[in-house]
Amino acid sequence: ADGPQLKATGFFRTEKYRGKWYLVDPEGKLFFSNGVNAVNLSDYFRVTSDEAKAFQTAVNGNHEIEFIRRNLIRKYGREFETVYPEVFRRRMQSWGLNTIGNWSDALIYRNSRTPYTMELRLSGVPWIRNKAKHSRMPDVWDPECRKKIAELPTLPKNRFAVNDPFCIGFFICNEIPFGNRDDVARAIWESPGSAARQEWNRRLREQYEAIEKLNAAWGCSFSSWEEAQQSSEVPRNMTAECRADFNRFNDATVEEFFKLCRDTIRRNAPNQLYLGSRLFCNDYFAQERNAIAGKYCDVVSYNIYGYTIAGFAPEGLGDVPVLNTEYHFGVRDRGMFSAELSPAGKTQQDRAAALKDYWRTLLRNPRMVGAHWFLYQDQPLTGRWHWGGENF
Repeated sequence: ADGPQLKATGFFRTEKYRGKWYLVDPEGKLFFSNGVNAVNLSDYFRVTSDEAKAFQTAVNGNHEIEFIRRNLIRKYGREFETVYPEVFRRRMQSWGLNTIGNWSDALIYRNSRTPYTMELRLSGVPWIRNKAKHSRMPDVWDPECRKKIAELPTLPKNRFAVNDPFCIGFFICNEIPFGNRDDVARAIWESPGSAARQEWNRRLREQYEAIEKLNAAWGCSFSSWEEAQQSSEVPRNMTAECRADFNRFNDATVEEFFKLCRDTIRRNAPNQLYLGSRLFCNDYFAQERNAIAGKYCDVVSYNIYGYTIAGFAPEGLGDVPVLNTEYHFGVRDRGMFSAELSPAGKTQQDRAAALKDYWRTLLRNPRMVGAHWFLYQDQPLTGRWHWGGENF
């Protein structure tokens, strides 16, 4: 509050100040986002039907107990929803945290008077999948997918955040496994019925005009364009021209995704920042993908597990602000059975030392505008119900 006074716009924005990128808060003050993910009021524990009767509350026919909500009711009473957001706000302030991260409860977003980031979740759309490479992404060439991306900020469940001064910005999707250099294109070629493949077919016919020219360039022997368009077998021994075409359409598809998302935020929520899709793993090293994200995102988001941010400068990214949207240090001295996300020794003191070391490098990195800890509450020892039993 007693730092430099920059331009106040009433909403969060970014600015490079004295050689370092920052978020700027609605009042024009420098803001470094120290956040925590998944501030949820519900988590589920699956029990038998007899146990569900004993608890006297079942979420659904699967006998899943909302144990966090149940404990909040036991502590604060049935009116906990009016009490707990303020309890949470004071708790965040006492811990020195200033941002609610991704996957948090709408009640907390709306009532805690704390800056937040949130994901506009995309569902019910066709995906491009390469099972062999474990890569997948939304088919952004499909009209239904494009329509659903375009309407995300206007959906009733998201509308409250549009023009909210506490909302820093939006992610669209999370940790999309784009795969390696041409994995998206390979998945598209393996899906001749997809809208993405139809778009690629159109471009190839426009590029080569005659099937003989495509055969010569790719070293193939298609008898007609129809045969080529129905093929689902990726050429095994790619020529240089074939590989270039795969790479080109791979990048075009990824770029179309980021462009659609950026345009959606600009059109429907111009006062909020577009924070990307929370890139992860080999995305750090994908030069072309970094360049595309840097071109369209107001802030590029990465989930950066590790022990230092020193030298974190993804190739191709350019001089743009970066938000670290997931990090963690784990030990097993307090009841957790696993610490494999980012093991940091044996004790809570080891964990604290790792955190301090990480933040020293984080604050020195000129691109970084914040980091969000994963996560607010420990996962159930029996494994979180909705995704592979993770219990780190």
